[in-house]
Amino acid sequence: MDQELLPAVRDTLQSLGLRPSKLRGQNFLVSGEVSRHIVALAALQPQLPIIEIGAGLGSLSRMLAEYPGRLELLEIEPLFVGYLAKLLSDRPQTRIIEADALCFNYVSHYRRQEYQIFGNIPYNITSALIEKLLKHGGNWRRMYLLLQKEAAERLVDGAKRQNGPLPLMLDYFAESEILFHVPEDAFYPRPAVRSAIIAASRKEGTVAGEDFYDLFRFIEAAFAQRRKTLANNLCAVLGGSRGFWQELIKTAGLPEQVRAEALSLADFKRLFALFGRSGTEV
Repeated sequence: MDQELLPAVRDTLQSLGLRPSKLRGQNFLVSGEVSRHIVALAALQPQLPIIEIGAGLGSLSRMLAEYPGRLELLEIEPLFVGYLAKLLSDRPQTRIIEADALCFNYVSHYRRQEYQIFGNIPYNITSALIEKLLKHGGNWRRMYLLLQKEAAERLVDGAKRQNGPLPLMLDYFAESEILFHVPEDAFYPRPAVRSAIIAASRKEGTVAGEDFYDLFRFIEAAFAQRRKTLANNLCAVLGGSRGFWQELIKTAGLPEQVRAEALSLADFKRLFALFGRSGTEV
């Protein structure tokens, strides 16, 4: 794997008097090949604005700035914000925003406008940030996120997926896939594990409205204790007898002793619809 951006990243950090922050999970992308590959696979549409989360020292930002559309770079480190402003000063369509991605108000910023998301996401905020984007990200159309390989595999449908509320939430909003894996030496400092790029394309008509929140309160109850059966979890959290839940689960075409992780989103929707028709409130 090439490291063509490594000298520039090291020199910039030294000139800013900074070291990569373990607290913020900073591993800078130093492979030009990976950056170009991400942008090429994204098939960008210039009419859709782009936001890059955690732009850092601009390894990916430089490639994204080559496109004529509106580009906004979200960065929490003030010194990086200043550096990015100078680096991309000749790109009038590019704006740098100093903000925490977990606190940023995507809905009020983009309102009803469709947009695209890119980001090299630190492991320690992966779940929280993806949940934020799904619930409160507004009208995004596509996401391209660089995650630790294990985190990507747990999220995206496949043999190594670890089913739970967040992977099911991703299923609710998007069709997702792992595009390719990224080796450790594509980053500085070198992380202990490989990474992967996931792509998520928004399903038409999906919004975080009342129906969504009702369904996911039900799903979260189902996963309250992973070692328990689905019937036992639903009985403990939502009330009703164990026999009531076993009968409802059987009516949904599922085994009585099934655990929540065995259910697909479609299974949960079917079971929740039966629950709604039973007249019991969440």
